[in-house]
Amino acid sequence: AGTAFSVKLTAIDSYGNTATSYTGSKTIAWSGPGTVPGYPPIYPAGATSVTFTSGVGTATGITLYKAETPTLQALDSGAPTIKGTAIFTVNPLAISSLRLTAATTTPIAGQADNLTITALDAYGNTATSYTGSHSLTFSGATAIGSYNPTVSNSSGTAINFGSSTSINFTAGVATVSGASNGVMYLYMAGAANVTVAEGSYTSNAVAITVGVGALDSFTIPAQPARTAGTPFSLSLTASLTAKDAYGNTKTDYTGAQCIAFSGPATSPNGTPPAYPAQVSCGAGQSSVTFASGVAATVNMTLNNATPSTLYPTAS
Repeated sequence: AGTAFSVKLTAIDSYGNTATSYTGSKTIAWSGPGTVPGYPPIYPAGATSVTFTSGVGTATGITLYKAETPTLQALDSGAPTIKGTAIFTVNPLAISSLRLTAATTTPIAGQADNLTITALDAYGNTATSYTGSHSLTFSGATAIGSYNPTVSNSSGTAINFGSSTSINFTAGVATVSGASNGVMYLYMAGAANVTVAEGSYTSNAVAITVGVGALDSFTIPAQPARTAGTPFSLSLTASLTAKDAYGNTKTDYTGAQCIAFSGPATSPNGTPPAYPAQVSCGAGQSSVTFASGVAATVNMTLNNATPSTLYPTAS
């Protein structure tokens, strides 16, 4: 690909003999080979204006860029019935860059996402000589808490972004095999731009939008001391925040939700804690209003003057 070459043209009669009377300059039209983006076939003057001597001429400077097995056709523009074809192979060059694709660009946090990595030559052809195990480094996504973004190596071991990851290629392409060789897990909800590189060979950035997982827990900020029997509202940064299993705020958890509170004890005189009203929720539950995963106001009264741990549980 990208290397100029020459083609010998021989004029023949209907029985296959060299037509020696076919002489002089002929205008040759070429067709057949494909195009890669930005690189159409090149047929310079040496290929389109060919001088024949005793039925034989040489077209020079033909350059093809698409790696394929094309059928190249030469046609005498002055006598369109005179034409001929040849089939041959255009080979790709060595690797120049990597192309990265993902099975889905909208995974849920913690969901497996299969990657395909393709070695490309300078013209965008698959660099089929790039084969075997290669040490790649993935980047473009961040951790949340103790959950790092990972890609499985050829042995199925999850390797953190930023660390060397062995990936197997066959004829220039690495595809997922079972749970190995390119299974990606992202945990931080939001936008990520994932890339992969091996030394100076870099890839495109794949824009990934990671969705929040299912409701897993609530967080309550540390509370100051309260006075028994005195109404108060949970306070500080956010009163009650819905989270998925990885610690992302569950922003689609909104509106009135039914929450059961437990933990604080009944007072010595038998007065139980008072939590938000039941409204339309079931027995033992309180109606709590969330906006983008956060309940800013949760009013309650605790009546037992002892340290308490508050447990909210979704219905």
